[in-house]
Amino acid sequence: MISVAALRSALILAGALLRVGRAPPLELHERLAMVPLEAAPVGQPVDLCWSDRQLPFVAARSDRDLAVGLGVVHAHLRRAQMEILRRVSQGRAAEMVGPAGIVLDRAVRGLDIGRAVPAIERMLPPGTRDWVEGFVAGVNHYAASARVAPLECRVLAIEPEPWTVADVLRLGRLFSADVNWPLLFRMLGLRRGPEWAGCWQELLRHGTGASAAEPEDALAQLAAMSRSGSNAWAVGPARSRSGAPVLGGDPHLPITVPNVWIAVACRSPGLHFCGLMLPGLPVAAIGRSPALARGGTNLHAASTDIFALPEGALEVASARRETVAVRGARPVTFTFRETPYGPVLGDAVPMEGPPHAFRWVGHDATDEMTALLRLNAARSLDEAMEATAGLAIPGQNFLLASREGRIAKVTAAHLPRRTQDALAEPVMPPAALSAWDGLASGDELPREVDPARGFVVSANDRPRASPVPIGLFFSPPDRAERLAGLLRSRPALGLDDAVALQTDVLVTGALPLRDLLLERIGALPPRPARQAALLGAMRGWDGSYDAASAGALAFELVIGQLVRLLHSPARRAAYGAVWSGRTLLLESFAACPPETFAQALQRALRRAAGPFRAHGRWGALHRLRLQHPFGALPLLGRRFRAADLPAAGTTDSVMKTAHGPVTGRHAAAYGSMARYAFDLANPDANRLTLLGGQDGWWGSDTALDQIALWERGEGVEVPLSEAGAARVFRHRTTLRPR
Repeated sequence: MISVAALRSALILAGALLRVGRAPPLELHERLAMVPLEAAPVGQPVDLCWSDRQLPFVAARSDRDLAVGLGVVHAHLRRAQMEILRRVSQGRAAEMVGPAGIVLDRAVRGLDIGRAVPAIERMLPPGTRDWVEGFVAGVNHYAASARVAPLECRVLAIEPEPWTVADVLRLGRLFSADVNWPLLFRMLGLRRGPEWAGCWQELLRHGTGASAAEPEDALAQLAAMSRSGSNAWAVGPARSRSGAPVLGGDPHLPITVPNVWIAVACRSPGLHFCGLMLPGLPVAAIGRSPALARGGTNLHAASTDIFALPEGALEVASARRETVAVRGARPVTFTFRETPYGPVLGDAVPMEGPPHAFRWVGHDATDEMTALLRLNAARSLDEAMEATAGLAIPGQNFLLASREGRIAKVTAAHLPRRTQDALAEPVMPPAALSAWDGLASGDELPREVDPARGFVVSANDRPRASPVPIGLFFSPPDRAERLAGLLRSRPALGLDDAVALQTDVLVTGALPLRDLLLERIGALPPRPARQAALLGAMRGWDGSYDAASAGALAFELVIGQLVRLLHSPARRAAYGAVWSGRTLLLESFAACPPETFAQALQRALRRAAGPFRAHGRWGALHRLRLQHPFGALPLLGRRFRAADLPAAGTTDSVMKTAHGPVTGRHAAAYGSMARYAFDLANPDANRLTLLGGQDGWWGSDTALDQIALWERGEGVEVPLSEAGAARVFRHRTTLRPR
């Protein structure tokens, strides 16, 4: 049910949208004419060349001028997205959307997302500062010269404000929010219930963790800003058709339009790369240079501790009051208290029970910007591995491949020096604060370099043992094992194979649960004829979540009904907070008293038979819905819905399309939304594909032009050589100095 705050916000935005009207459709030449080319803050002319899909190649004669050019590109393609994210990082969502934004603003301010930003800005080396200042200058040049504001800025009443270095750093902190927060904070709420001990022990035993919380959960919204999932892999020369390493992957994030990523290529004296950048950040998280390729997945590192507060801690806590401006309503003032153990958690995220404090690695000043710049510029595997040691948050598994023929999987994070059993409870005793004195860096964490098997793989699965505990909750091994099996089965991998690898949807790990269900169904009385097709589809299923699969549909419908029938709301909440509850379900169903399970199974089969007959295949129920955030608005939202397609995949498939228990038609809201593949043998052998398109301007002809490519499993060529760039980036514009 929609809340009163959400309803008020929807009415505010719908009214604003009616006043603003529709965004006119724009062709590529009209969009490129919007780039302000004159009087740019550059020392020499900077070429911005564009492909037919509006991917840029930025060529500059100095590194600072390249940063300016990238700032212009980001503002041109994603200005509205950047402005929204900047205000979210500052706890100003309610200024844009009204009362529904208050809960998010309270969380951002109370958790003190930007606490370390002033100290980080002071510690930036001159070269990094010059780079970020150049990027900011490019963003501000575009905004100051733009003749028309994006539709979103007009609807959300976003007034122009100059960007600063601090804005960029704070945005980086927002993107680095801990993916464990939804699970940790939800578990605190469950601790008072009778099922707490059993749920928690099950989660610990299986080591799988949080994925998708409810949309109105502020912590889920924050966690979604970080790189929450992903696949990445690399093969060495012996397993490559070209004789050079090949690297590929797919970051998993919320599925929306515009895409979370921007695809770019660029060249200056110190930097030469193509890859994926987050809007508003002047570094490529994923990409390659002629010499080195890099991909990655979220480590699911335990970068947060919750502390029980000793008696008297609140009496001596300091406090600050902050006022949140609310569109269409009166401002709201909150008080946030600070203890030696960190901010008081309940001030940010209201919850019952005794007060707790909250400590996050992101509260400390660490310089990820310099580390990522060094990684972008690295020319050898050793240089790249050294650069990753400076990354504290978010914890990452970096997959690296070099032209010299080497590959590696590197753990990058800063973590408290806890004991191995310290994470067994969600709340730490006060004495555990000593573990935060001098954090361990990536130099002390596991690395896999040039393995004998000839490849490295990461899919958020449990890392190797480490002297410093990395975390508790990781994704099940399905994706990692499937990728390893595919790589092992192919004697030689080419670039096209690398692109296609990310479309795989076979999940054989689902079959043990299917087999348990069939075994229990066999013990039931004879089933009605109307259930025959459902049961036949389950028996003949091989674990493929192809959109045309009847078996996947039958299996998921039965599971969805059993979850509702057998699990209490508290247990459903606990299982719903995990990256994959399938292993938990197998254990839970197997342990259920036979008579109870038999009764529930009979009811589940009756309930599932109707939807199975009505839909017949997985993709008829499991949908890929692409829409702008305004698509959620009543009535007017229909203007902002781009596609509603049959979706292949599931939560545990390589091509991830995550979903909860299935009882009816639904959309995959999280998972595969970008693909990349690089062959180090050729600087032009690069493929980047965004689900949707490159342009964030609604109505642009390059806002949605990659949907068909995505469905076909094809990639967009992004060359790095001068000749390749001239062939692909045919639309030339030039920034000219003042």
